[in-house]
This record gives sequence, structure tokens and C-alpha cells, in this order.
Amino acid sequence: MPKRPRSHEIEEFSRGRLRDLFGRLGWVVWDLHPDYGEDLLVRIFTNGAATHYSFFVQAKATDHIDRYQEEEFAHAVENQYVPADVDIYEDSDDGF
Repeated sequence: MPKRPRSHEIEEFSRGRLRDLFGRLGWVVWDLHPDYGEDLLVRIFTNGAATHYSFFVQAKATDHIDRYQEEEFAHAVENQYVPADVDIYEDSDDGF
């Protein structure tokens, strides 16, 4: 039987946490498949009404942020061709 990689587990968890955080603001979050560096699209709502504003999010996940290499973060940012928010989730701290 194939084994699910830990990186897949925490990436899925990080996307869920982002959906929860943005959802609490009343914003709508869509998963992008296939993704080309952008994992989520967030539409901003104000007082329950849609605005003309949205943004892309690239979600990254790691077990220990101190082990996340500066080069990896720079690579994630420089490969963005559209404005995007890059969020790195640390599972051991349950935070971004």
C-alpha cells in the first residue's frame, strides 16, 4: 500500500487553516486545481457584500519553521508571476 507523505498531510492542514482564517473575515476561498504556484484564490467581502478585490495565496507547510530554508522561501516568492500572499504554516506551532 502507498504511504501518504507527511508533506501532503501538513499542506492540506495548512490550506484548511487558511480557509478558516479567511472565512472568519467573511471572505470566500477557492482551491485552485491545477495550481501553478497559487494554491488559493480569496475574494474579499465587506459587510456581506462582494467587493472587486481578490488575491492569490501560495500556501507552504513545514513541521519546523526554523528548518525552512531562506532559499526555499525566496524561491517560492520569486516564482510568483501575479501578486500573491505567501503563507508558511508551521505544524508544530499551529500557526503561520
